[in-house]
Amino acid sequence: MSYSFKASDTSLTAGLRRIAASQLETALEELADPGLPRAEKIHQVRKRYKKLRGLVRLVRPGFDGYDRENAAFRDAARKLSEVRDATSSMETVAQLKTRFEEHVGPKVFDQVQKRLAARRDRLDDKEIAKHIDEVRKGLTRAARRAESWKVKCKAEDVLADGLAKTYTRAVKALKVARKTHEPDDFHEWRKRVKYHWYHLRLLKDVWPEAMAMRVEAAAQLSDALGDHHDMAVFHTEILPGLKKADRKLVEVLEGLMLAEEERLAEESLAQGEFLFAEAPGKFAARLGAYWKLWRHQEAS
Repeated sequence: MSYSFKASDTSLTAGLRRIAASQLETALEELADPGLPRAEKIHQVRKRYKKLRGLVRLVRPGFDGYDRENAAFRDAARKLSEVRDATSSMETVAQLKTRFEEHVGPKVFDQVQKRLAARRDRLDDKEIAKHIDEVRKGLTRAARRAESWKVKCKAEDVLADGLAKTYTRAVKALKVARKTHEPDDFHEWRKRVKYHWYHLRLLKDVWPEAMAMRVEAAAQLSDALGDHHDMAVFHTEILPGLKKADRKLVEVLEGLMLAEEERLAEESLAQGEFLFAEAPGKFAARLGAYWKLWRHQEAS
């Protein structure tokens, strides 16, 4: 079932429980799927956790269980981070090879892939299996807890306040990234943009025609910031260790990547100015009003 509130939800609480149950059940199914590679299982389950954290953040102002559930989902995802990071790094290198191979050839990328594969292969399979089992048990417990989740106060007020918190943090992170141009600050901004994107997806049915463009814009910005992060990680953490192998080749690649980082940074900042042009309070109040009108029309 889609990641959004539906007209068939009898209340915000009912929608919260339904969406949470869907994400938790799907995560358990993915972990149990014998045809899904381990790395893909971990990737999918981590995505479910991010969606769940986005969900509880949206209703946070009226959800007393927020602190507990957010921490539980965060900590569970961290258990799987080492495996995911190893696989993600290899995927990033493959993408960068496609992007830059015509300029510098495959040599540098092939060396990196071998190093990353060796690091991945050194991971302890028993330890990974233990973490996956812990995550499976945690998902089952969370599914039971979600059955009794409850949102207090008026739905439109809860949603407006939840939207405003995430939106405000995204605006602040945008200002910091624009000022410093530091990769870590862009990465922090990306996390805030992603939560905003989740919130838009959750509310996309309140006015589909008006929301579709904003959902797509947030997705594109998140992707661009993700590419910027991948480029920065490769540039700062991987390239320095390769300079002894072929210094001139690595220096050429470094120059190309710096230019690409800058292009992505400027592109993201320009997109962000449009996406977050509206004041947080006005934006949140407008979406809260959309919700109220939508629910009223559906009830009439």
